[in-house]
Amino acid sequence: MGRERYEDNTPECKKTFRELMFESVRESKPSDVTGYGWPGAVVRWCTGQLKTRIIHNFTKDLPYTPYHYIAFAADEKKRLKRKNNQNPMYRYPLIKWGVTETEALAGCYAAGYTWDGLYKHFSRVSCWCCPLQSLKDLRTLRIHYPDIWALLRELDDQAITQFGRDSPYGQFRPKESVRMLEVRFDFEREWAQAGGNIRSKVFYQALRHTFNEWVRRKDGTWEISNQTYIMTFKIWEDTEKPETFLVSWAIGVNRPQQPKTEKYYYSGAPSIAEQTKKRYDTPEAAQKYIQGRFDLYSHLFTELRPPIPDGFQRAFTINDCLLPEYTVSPPKRTSSKDIDDLLDFLEDKDIFPSEQKEPSAPAPEKVSRPAAQKKTNQKKPAPIR
Repeated sequence: MGRERYEDNTPECKKTFRELMFESVRESKPSDVTGYGWPGAVVRWCTGQLKTRIIHNFTKDLPYTPYHYIAFAADEKKRLKRKNNQNPMYRYPLIKWGVTETEALAGCYAAGYTWDGLYKHFSRVSCWCCPLQSLKDLRTLRIHYPDIWALLRELDDQAITQFGRDSPYGQFRPKESVRMLEVRFDFEREWAQAGGNIRSKVFYQALRHTFNEWVRRKDGTWEISNQTYIMTFKIWEDTEKPETFLVSWAIGVNRPQQPKTEKYYYSGAPSIAEQTKKRYDTPEAAQKYIQGRFDLYSHLFTELRPPIPDGFQRAFTINDCLLPEYTVSPPKRTSSKDIDDLLDFLEDKDIFPSEQKEPSAPAPEKVSRPAAQKKTNQKKPAPIR
């Protein structure tokens, strides 16, 4: 294949990643969904649409069967075990020559290819919007490439709006949106600055929440939580009474998992308020009720670690010591309006009782003499005749 012919027939995709993600008509089920959404580990449509299919369409009309030269390095031999990499027309020159990734990168630098310093920040370079990249690479992307990170957040916001947070097409990561990752990375920085280890078990226990975002569980229950509070709700149709919808919700403290060595663990109820199986005729009415409940408690989900409510300190202590970084809300004081309302129920005599007569002094008790000091009345002897 001559250079001139290759340049005139450079393969390219007719649609951009964004167009495929949000506007493309799906060729597979569910076909009624417009757009492919976020790719995942199981459905990596981006690899097919933007790589392998383009290569196939380019080579299928050639008058000969071409070789495919793939740049797997010598320290990536394990990738050859995959069935799709065992095509007899595939060639792996770097493995054949024994060139490792480090040696290949050094050769590129020597030839003047620097990629604007990408490999100074990343050990491996992949698509910046790939949901399968590591947390380490995502942290690096946010720190060193904030403009690209903003584009990633924009894509995720649109995916959540179009497909829904509970849909796999709208999930950048199964449990974390891009905005949730931002909160997590900020929390990691605070934890590290305080001398903590973000690889420790204590740190991952502290991450047992949804960063004040609504997340749907596998059983259909919705959850929003932070390090102090957790609120859940579920709406489902009553199987015994058709066209009747049940609602259950609860809000409580998100107590950390107690270690096995904790001798005196907290066993009190973590619930603050709850309602089970409340009935409604329509799902819209049920949703409106839940919205009202959340509006009542929404102020508890504006911080990552709000103060512990008074009376629940024991749920956040281990060996009678309050966990670090936590604070306790002061006891709730009775408002002046409540005091005035209570005083209205009282009468003047309840506040200023009438004067009572001074009790008279008790009568002196009669003091008895000792038996030895008592006078005895001796009988006169009868006259003697």
